[in-house]
Order: sequence, then structure tokens, then C-alpha cells
Amino acid sequence: MKYILFIFSCFVFLMPCSARHEKSKLIKNIRGEYAITADSHVSLVEAKEKAREDAKRKALIQAFGQQISIFDQIETSSAGESFNSMSVLQNDGEIEEFTILEEGFDTHPVRKTEMIFYCIANVLIREGVAPDPSYTATIGGIHSSYICDEYCVFTVTPTQDSFLKVFIYENSDVGYYLYPGGNHHGLFLEADKTVELPKNTDLDIQLYTNKSKETNTIVLLLTKEEYPFNINNPSRQDIDKFIALIPNDQKYVSYHIIDIIKR
Repeated sequence: MKYILFIFSCFVFLMPCSARHEKSKLIKNIRGEYAITADSHVSLVEAKEKAREDAKRKALIQAFGQQISIFDQIETSSAGESFNSMSVLQNDGEIEEFTILEEGFDTHPVRKTEMIFYCIANVLIREGVAPDPSYTATIGGIHSSYICDEYCVFTVTPTQDSFLKVFIYENSDVGYYLYPGGNHHGLFLEADKTVELPKNTDLDIQLYTNKSKETNTIVLLLTKEEYPFNINNPSRQDIDKFIALIPNDQKYVSYHIIDIIKR
């Protein structure tokens, strides 16, 4: 069974804070950009948000060198097959204050048919909260490949009381809130108790394109507290952003790359 290690990147958004952290760093006059064409159908609001995301990302990189650290542990069967990946998602920095100094449009210096929406800001960043090393989960039963319409059944054993959400996204960055879905709230799991999921429903794996095979990523998010997910049709970026905004010591995230094969 082939296992693919991957680099996960995401944007960290504004997290208000009433007092400045002693390890805060102020990044001044950082410029974020987002290029659009006349026929791109991107709204002004979306262009602004993209440019602000870019400014925040660049500020985090300037302050800490990288935004995200991934720690992977791969469990191996007696036959030498990798069957479970456990990952901890850690932000090296969190945005404390984001002050916009200037926003506007520029013509792209090379591609004259494109416009660049830019944002210049001062960004106050504090050092990220460290993950809780005692907060993990054992996850079993997720295979490396599925036939289209095949049911996905798996087990989860958290080390602490948790709320579980399961997402999936394609290589095209289209995402889905897979389970429990609907009411946007997670499923409560008790500490050290193994639960087979899904409950009271069939979770069938679907092809989302006309291809004979797709590679998707299943994301299991466990949190110590309930964090409602309120986006009906999420993109991968929406899912990444939601996970990134949860403090590192409050979450455990596990990523599983799967192939979906047409019947």
C-alpha cells in the first residue's frame, strides 16, 4: 500500500485578543495581493478577502518562517502496510491584530489584462499555542482505496471527551462536510471509548467527477469543545480556515488520502 506524505498549507485569519501577548511581533506595511481578470467573476468583496489573506499569510511567514507544522505518525501492520495516519496541526503563529492601512487596485506589471487588488496592513502576531500532547485519538478502518458507492466504516477512540467532524476534499479543492453534517455540530465521543461510525446512516464514498479514479483526502477533526461548522457548501479553503482558527491545544486532526475507483 502506498502512502503519500503531503504538505498542508492554510491561511490563519484574525483572532481578536484583548491584551497583547508578551511574545507578540508587529509586522509593518505588509502587502497582500490577489490578481483578477475582467472575466474572472470574482466579486470585489472576494478580491479584498483574498488580498487580506495573502497579507496575513506573508506576515506569519515573516514572523515565524512558516505558518504550519505537521507531525505525522504512520501505524504499520504486521504485513508492513501503512493503515493509519495520525497528524497534529500546529500554527506557529496566530494573528492578534490586523490593521489595514491601504487597499486598492493596481495594473499587473506583466499581464496587462489582469488587475491586482492589494492590501497594505500592520499585523500583530503572537506565538501559537502548543498542541496538547495528551490529546490524541486512535483511528482505524479507513482504507487506502474505495469503489464508488462503497460504504466507509471506521472506528475512533479519543483520549479525551471530544466532538468529531469528518470532512472530505478533492484535488480540485472542492470540499464536503461528510459526517455528521446537516446540523453543523459534531458528534460527541467519550474518552477512551471506541466507537464505530457512522451511526444511524450509511456513509457511501462517491466519485465527484467523470474520471475513472480520484484521489481525495478524508479529514477527521476532534475538538475538546463544540465548534459549529456553519458553511453549507465548503471549499477546501473553508475547511482549512475553520480548522486553523481552533486553538492547537483544543484539537486533534487526522488526514487520510484515499483513492476512489469507478465500478
